[in-house]
This record gives sequence, C-alpha cells and structure tokens, in this order.
Amino acid sequence: YEEPKIWLASVKIDTRLAWIIQEFPMVFWAIRGYLTARKDCASSWGNVCLWGFLLTHYVQRTFVYPLLIKGNKKTTVYLMLCAFAYCMWNGHLQNTWLMRVHVYGDEWVYDPRFLLGITTAITGMGINLHSDHILRNLRKPGEKGYKIPKGGMFEHVSGANFFGEILEWTGFAVASWSLAGVAFAMFTFCNIGPRGYHHHQWYLEKFDDYPKNRRAVIPYLW
Repeated sequence: YEEPKIWLASVKIDTRLAWIIQEFPMVFWAIRGYLTARKDCASSWGNVCLWGFLLTHYVQRTFVYPLLIKGNKKTTVYLMLCAFAYCMWNGHLQNTWLMRVHVYGDEWVYDPRFLLGITTAITGMGINLHSDHILRNLRKPGEKGYKIPKGGMFEHVSGANFFGEILEWTGFAVASWSLAGVAFAMFTFCNIGPRGYHHHQWYLEKFDDYPKNRRAVIPYLW
C-alpha cells in the first residue's frame, strides 16, 4: 500500500494515540446510540446483545489494545484520519440500525442464525485477541529482527489476526441478519484480507524455512 503524496501522509504521530483517536467514534456512537435509543430497541434482548458485542470489541480496541503496543512506533496522520472517517460512518450505521431502526423479537436470541452468528463472532474475537498476543510476544526483551509467528491459528494462516477479525464480523453479520452487518463484514474483508495476503508473501520471501502449508488468510483456501 502506497500513501498519496500529500503532507498528511508525511506527518506522523504515536501509534498508541492514533489507535485511540481513530477507533473512538465506534465507542461514541455506541454510547450515544443507547442513550438516544427507541425504548423498544433498548428493551430487546437481540438488539442489546448485538449492541453489547459491538461495544465490547471497540472498548478493547480503543482503550486496551493501544496500551499493549510495544516499542515507539509511529503512524501517519493520513492513515489515522482514514480509519477515523470509516469508524464515524460505520459506528453511525451499526448503531442506527440496532438502536433506532430495527427491533428484534424476543425469539431472535433463540434463532439458529443468531446462535450461529454470535458463536462465530465470539470465536473470531478470541482468535483475534490470541493472535495479537502471539505477535506482541514474538521477541524476548532485548531481541531484534523478525520471527515466524507460531501457535494458534498461525499454524494455518499467516494473517491469523486478520482471519479472526474477518470471522468475527462475518458472524456479526449473520447474527444481525442485516445489510448493515453485511456491509461491515464486506468492508473488513476487503480492507484487511489483502493486507494478510501481502504479509504472507513477505514471510515467504523473508524466510526460506517458512511453512509451505500455511495459507495467507483463510485456512485451507487462501
């Protein structure tokens, strides 16, 4: 990925701060959505479960994940603003659907689509968190250079963290059974799927002993 040749792409800030700023709109819209929700939306178990899952993910992503980042990495203001704009749009879309537009009946939490979707989403979140943990701890204190990730879903794909997030929001789309959820899942795949593929190609070029049976993002397929 090549950033455009504009001044925003040359200005860099601390990666931890960038993560907090760019992900915060999702938390903002979730809280605002609940505080201004229709009563029937806010009292529906289906709506509240989906809303709660969304909020849980982004509280972790906004306030916990950045604090776990090691080193003094920098990111460009341009990339931060792109992510911020997406989270503003997506946060508004998801929370408008869940808290203003659609009411799930009481029976929805027992529907096979909800049960399959939310189980898939929770599994994806777990894979994503575990994969992030593996990546953060690849090098011991004082070590430098690159290492091959091992363990968990990294035994199957190079982009285990990306696979986890794709699985998470695909499950969310099924659990919500909505165009808003599908849009979220599709954007996630189109955004981080290619990144996972390029990471895979980099690993193959960097390490002669890189496991040849690993796929890029989707186990056994891609």
